[in-house]
Amino acid sequence: MKPKFFLAIILTAVTLCGCQATRDSRSSYPTVIARMGESPGFPSQAAGFSRGDTVAYEPGMDDISVGYNLFTPSAQQAVTFYFYPKTSLLQKQIESEKKMVERFQEEAVVLSQSQQMMSRDKLTFQAYTVNYRVKGIILNRKQPLFSQLILIELPERYVKVRSTCPIEQADAANGRLRELMGQIDWTKKP
Repeated sequence: MKPKFFLAIILTAVTLCGCQATRDSRSSYPTVIARMGESPGFPSQAAGFSRGDTVAYEPGMDDISVGYNLFTPSAQQAVTFYFYPKTSLLQKQIESEKKMVERFQEEAVVLSQSQQMMSRDKLTFQAYTVNYRVKGIILNRKQPLFSQLILIELPERYVKVRSTCPIEQADAANGRLRELMGQIDWTKKP
């Protein structure tokens, strides 16, 4: 009788540990991935920016982001590239992304919107850009910010680019972002 009781305790413990491990792995997302080494598509330095964290939002590396930052005395800009599966039509995804910005960014005001074609390595993709004025913190100071959302439709996924800087740097930041996008390969996942 005691061996059966002992076996039942072990099976219960293993089952509970297995459930706990599964629960922990699911709740550990989003998770920062250890810094990537040098990568031809996502170099550690590009256009004056330094690559920051790579974040996975769910298992399988299908929903992932890579950050790039530029912080000098004269220029402050944070850029994040998000890569995720295409689950809705472009127009519906654009509306969803805009609502998210407007919900989570303090005092978000749309400055402009446009559709365009973006090219990379002789391939052309449809893209949508929304420029915002928001309030936020850069360099420990709450201030008006310029925040740009670019949504690019690739054949099997979306690439979302978010760029944020002090509002007075908006024109220069747009040029820096285009240069950064020319030096990394946003058509491929990191």
